[in-house]
Amino acid sequence: MKIPKTKKDLENLIKNKIEEGSELEYKSSGALEKSDKAKSEIAKDVSAMANAVGGLIIYGIKESGHVPREITPIDRNKFSKEWLEQVINSGIGPKIEGLKIISISVNDEDGSAYVVEVPQGNTAHQSGADCKYYRRYNFEAVPMKDYEIRDVMNRAKHPLVELEFEVEKIHTKTINSAPHYAIYLKVRPFNGGNVYARFINYFITLPRAIVHPAQKVKIIDESSVEYYGENVFENRFDPILPKLHGRSEKILLATNLTFDDVKIKWRVHADNAPVQTGSIALNKIKNAFN
Repeated sequence: MKIPKTKKDLENLIKNKIEEGSELEYKSSGALEKSDKAKSEIAKDVSAMANAVGGLIIYGIKESGHVPREITPIDRNKFSKEWLEQVINSGIGPKIEGLKIISISVNDEDGSAYVVEVPQGNTAHQSGADCKYYRRYNFEAVPMKDYEIRDVMNRAKHPLVELEFEVEKIHTKTINSAPHYAIYLKVRPFNGGNVYARFINYFITLPRAIVHPAQKVKIIDESSVEYYGENVFENRFDPILPKLHGRSEKILLATNLTFDDVKIKWRVHADNAPVQTGSIALNKIKNAFN
């Protein structure tokens, strides 16, 4: 989502009723206190976000039922951006590299809101007050199990490759003044880890009805097919460096497809990293309605 940087951006979150989720959390101004309990809660929430996939924590917005309701200004003379940064850095170990705090003025006095941009951690981050590890799950921070901690700690040792999708519509011909198009699902691997990915193989499961008959795929059953991709260029594996994309591939889709209630699933094998999996609704993919 777009990172809020102005009061108008915050007001739009409220107006559009943008709900909390695994990558977004709202905290009213009352969440910032100088008590040990409040500081512990701040460290818990931020570390949990980093141990999951990263995201935003916005201090200065009151929510109800996970929906933002109103801006609650924070007195920046009492709770400055620097104070919040110090609480986070001193309460979490190891320090979260790349964390950013954006201060937004929300009134003509000294009222502010703070947007904490939490990157996904390169290792597991511990909340210092209770010496526990937490992970953001849906709307809350939950204690992590042993295997989850181990998986997160391995982020620094393995590439973290996921797939990104985009729908592309290409004009092919015009018949009787009517344009005809070819519709493609563009697939592009992204290495979000800190280790380069040498060998990548990925598998995408799609409903058979949305794939063009001319597209080469493996038939799984009557209703689904599987597309195979890899990072090979000119018969050689083409490594993907950290924080960069690999080469894209295209899957030819049926010309009469609809985007309602269609989901695709994927899994990625990269070097000796744990298998990454995911799914996405076709109508949520960029340019799906263009």
